[in-house]
Amino acid sequence: MRPVEVGWDAVVAAIDTGDLELVAGRVLRLDERARREVATALPGYLAVARKRAEARRQAREIRRQQVTEAAWREHVRAAARAGRTVSAHERWQRDTHWNPPWAPAADESWAAPMLVAGAAAIGGVAAVVAWLNRRDL
Repeated sequence: MRPVEVGWDAVVAAIDTGDLELVAGRVLRLDERARREVATALPGYLAVARKRAEARRQAREIRRQQVTEAAWREHVRAAARAGRTVSAHERWQRDTHWNPPWAPAADESWAAPMLVAGAAAIGGVAAVVAWLNRRDL
């Protein structure tokens, strides 16, 4: 079993998963010096975290579109083989294998993990409250 890394890189890796418990655990495992280092680096990571989460979301959306398009085409081919005509409105029916329900993945979240990391790393009540109330989060 690989040892869990600690420090800024480990916190960033946890933030990128979107797992709030993992983020809190990684930050709380840090010593005071490393926690201050994380608290100092977090504001500069806001834009990066947002961009990374958006890139993961876009990549997932492209894959989802490819899969659903292939499923729709197969549905149309199967209907044609059965001698059935597919109507245009059928394509947009919900909860079908060609149009499944959509839900965001955990790693598409960036604000909540950043809030947790800041709350766990930043020292002082006033500073934590300021972090939690940032407009860009």
